Amino acid sequence: MKTQVAIIGGGPSRLLLSQLLHRRGIDSVVLERKTKEYVVGRIRAGVLEQGLVTLLEQAGCGDRMHAKGYTHAGTLIAFGEETFRIDFAHPTGKPVMVYGQTKVTRDLYAARENTAALDVHYLYNALRDFYENNSFAAIEQYSRQALKRVWMAERFSWWFSSLLYRFPDQTPFDLKMQPAELEFLRTNEVA
Repeated sequence: MKTQVAIIGGGPSRLLLSQLLHRRGIDSVVLERKTKEYVVGRIRAGVLEQGLVTLLEQAGCGDRMHAKGYTHAGTLIAFGEETFRIDFAHPTGKPVMVYGQTKVTRDLYAARENTAALDVHYLYNALRDFYENNSFAAIEQYSRQALKRVWMAERFSWWFSSLLYRFPDQTPFDLKMQPAELEFLRTNEVA
């Protein structure tokens, strides 16, 4: 078998990369050790950021998502006696899409039988630039961009978990900081 790009793993991000490359005329093959039934049936998260929604549209796989999913502009956080709303759309100007990644995977398998969604954006553009313009520049920057994104996501996850959960190793200071951080989040529009 001859191909331009080999993609290891058949999860939604890698299937999306394959579909985006296919639409640009770049051959790829997705190698997955599990069966299609296993991959399609694997339960995954269901909140998609706007960047992923845009990539799915570019891949020609956004119709069912727009028909069956729904936009979500915020969430409620309850802490102690207080409940407050976090507005997703206000600081970013964009809501998120609630549509299961299991459904995304099915849509991508239907579109083409063959670590993160934003990383697909970087890798897709790097491979596209290489095959269309014979340029290595974006490929050389891919790891730096992807790792920066991963560590920013990890930081957010760590911070948000520290707001909502109690851990056995928390000090009395940490326990006092939780409500202070939540109050900051509640009252600060740009937080």
